[in-house]
Amino acid sequence: MARSLTEGRLYDLRSAVSSDGPYAGRVPVRAAVVRALICGIVASCQYADPRGLRIIGAVLDERLDLDDITFGLPLVFVDCELPFGFSAVRSSLHHLHFRVSILATREDTNAVLDLEQARILNDCVLERCHLTASTRLGAVRWQGCHVGGHLQCDADITNTDGPVLACDNLTTDSNVTVSGRCRSTGNDDLGAVRLHGSHVGGQFRCNADIIASSGPALVCDHMVTNSDVILHGSCAGAGNRGAVRLPGAHIGGQLQCSADITNSDGPALYADNLVTEGITAVDGRCAGIGPEGVVRLLGAHLGGQLRCGGTILNPDGLALACDNLVAGSDMILNGSYGGCGDRGVVRLLGAHIEGQLVLSPAFIGDEPPIRWLVLDGLTYPGLPTLRIGEEEDQERAWIDLLANQTIEYAAQPWQQLAAAWRAAGHDDTARRVLIAQQEDRRHRALSQTRHPWRNKTIAWLSKHTTGYGYQSWRSLVMLVIVAAASVGASVWFSSPACGRLERVEAGLGWAVPIIFSVRHTACPATSPGMIITSWVAHIIGWTLVTLFVTGFTGIIRKSHD
Repeated sequence: MARSLTEGRLYDLRSAVSSDGPYAGRVPVRAAVVRALICGIVASCQYADPRGLRIIGAVLDERLDLDDITFGLPLVFVDCELPFGFSAVRSSLHHLHFRVSILATREDTNAVLDLEQARILNDCVLERCHLTASTRLGAVRWQGCHVGGHLQCDADITNTDGPVLACDNLTTDSNVTVSGRCRSTGNDDLGAVRLHGSHVGGQFRCNADIIASSGPALVCDHMVTNSDVILHGSCAGAGNRGAVRLPGAHIGGQLQCSADITNSDGPALYADNLVTEGITAVDGRCAGIGPEGVVRLLGAHLGGQLRCGGTILNPDGLALACDNLVAGSDMILNGSYGGCGDRGVVRLLGAHIEGQLVLSPAFIGDEPPIRWLVLDGLTYPGLPTLRIGEEEDQERAWIDLLANQTIEYAAQPWQQLAAAWRAAGHDDTARRVLIAQQEDRRHRALSQTRHPWRNKTIAWLSKHTTGYGYQSWRSLVMLVIVAAASVGASVWFSSPACGRLERVEAGLGWAVPIIFSVRHTACPATSPGMIITSWVAHIIGWTLVTLFVTGFTGIIRKSHD
């Protein structure tokens, strides 16, 4: 072994024993000898070859303890077995690589691979390895570790009593890749793969199949990456903390989530207050349960486009919750959603979009939900796009959406839509949207007031007399009809002694007193019936004139708003 270190050769022990022996083709090696060689006790490291120590086919007799050791050469284990584990706490290593090896521990107080507070100058790699543990500390511990290169974990790891990967406050100068299979089957709710507070200098990619019987599958709270976060594979967790957690994380690139994420008792993707610098794409399958939402992006600040094109399922509440979200570009919701409850299926409460809003959802189930959307407070520039059903006319489609498919009446979504149409130069469309808003208000909001029938009657009269203040010509038309009726009554029932023009003037004076005065008319009303008719026409005329003026000046619109 010492000669292989100085000569730069592979220390291959597999040819020394039979492959069907008790060690399956591996040779027992004392861990104390390996440690003494690394410490420079057996051979001075100043004569070592730059290729470092590379051992193939060894079985270590006890735990390899390299705590507080500095080794400036690569350390590689290929097809080795470490049944008692490996420890390099607070050590400084040049390069660490385990390939096709088996690691385990027989004590619940030790991690299988413990690199807490260690510093690895270059790469740290687990390649096609198999690890088993039963410890609350975590099967693999990279807590507070600093990796100067790439961190790769491609392994089948099982821990029956705690996390699989404990990487809190990990720092890497390059990419982090997690693949293989990670299973945490204990009752620990800390999470199977933990990168809480970690700083990844490059890309974070998770292609693993992660299973947590209790707690989250992947924990990335407050993680910072300098590049993309790519989630493939599958993540299965439990509990109301979420299966995949990204709250407070800061992603320096894109977030691409095409993983199959499931949670039997809570959200699937929990990403409140997430910050990304690029596109955020949720294209996988997310299934969870609970009223607060399966995919949660509350308060998230996304530097690019938000695209939800995957499948989101919740049999007991919201599918997608984006309250107070800010998107620096478009928001495209073109996935398949399944949810229920009085809180809706998709909630965009108080969200702000810098680009285009595109709603093109599909719904899972035999019948789509009748009311599924919350848009109160959502703001966006330009005209939004809606693709639901066979309706191609955007005006009618949006009016139907806001009136018949939102959870409750809110004025802001109507006002926002009308402002978008007006800014695009479609004033007539904006006016029709605002009239539809008042219809929605009359049917839904006024029913919840203290005097619903009185308020609904006033709104009904406002609709038919002034079009809720947006069609003042209705009052003029009604005033003309009342004036014609008044003139007809005056001509037909007034005294024959009055001339025809005098009777016409008297009738106009009853209905349009603001123009024609009847105080000194030569043809006054003499009979009780004519007097009552003149009073009624007088009252109706003044009322219609007042409604026209208030509608034309916008007073009625302001009172409705």
